[in-house]
Amino acid sequence: MHLESEIAAAVKIAVAETIAALSIVSSNRLAYTIDDAAAALGLPRNTLRDAVSRGELPAVKRCGKWLIKRADLLRWLSDS
Repeated sequence: MHLESEIAAAVKIAVAETIAALSIVSSNRLAYTIDDAAAALGLPRNTLRDAVSRGELPAVKRCGKWLIKRADLLRWLSDS
C-alpha cells in the first residue's frame, strides 16, 4: 500500500510538471522574471534563484529584475 501511494505521488508531480512546462511552451512571452517562472512552474522562488546563482539557469538582470529566456527555462526543465 505504501508503494502505491509513492507511485501516485510521483505521477501527480510528473503531471504537474508537464502541465507547467506546456503552459510555458504555449506562451508568447520571450522571458520570465524569477517570480513569474516560479509561479508558472509551481516551484519555490528560491529554487530558481539558486539555479541562477549556480549558473545552471542562464538569466540576465535588466531594470533591476532577473529575466530568464523561455528557451533557457525549457532547457533547464528538460535537463533537470
